[in-house]
Amino acid sequence: DVNKADVAIQQLRVTASPAGADRYILRLMLVQPARPDGTVTGTVAVTVEGQQGGAAAKLDTAALTAGKNREIGYSFRYFENMEPEIVIPAGFRPERLTVEVRSSRRGVEPVVQTILWSVETG
Repeated sequence: DVNKADVAIQQLRVTASPAGADRYILRLMLVQPARPDGTVTGTVAVTVEGQQGGAAAKLDTAALTAGKNREIGYSFRYFENMEPEIVIPAGFRPERLTVEVRSSRRGVEPVVQTILWSVETG
């Protein structure tokens, strides 16, 4: 099937960053589910949903990276460990984290995974 995703999310978790209280490391492992016949490229978009000031709120990749990245690029063969640092603004209470992996190949469905927000140590 030509439109089958060429990337799968093997691991997705959040750990505290040594850089500070509002900073977190997103540990994301992408793999090629089929036998690799070359390099896969594309972008990853991250969204965090939660509460801010008692109302539902959403942070996109740009907000989470303090405007540095609208999306995070990838290019690999076999697998890649990505560890982007994200910043949760003060007063925002995160509840869910969604990662959307978009292939640069045309017509390929994005791979989306949502997890409940929980911060692991170490």
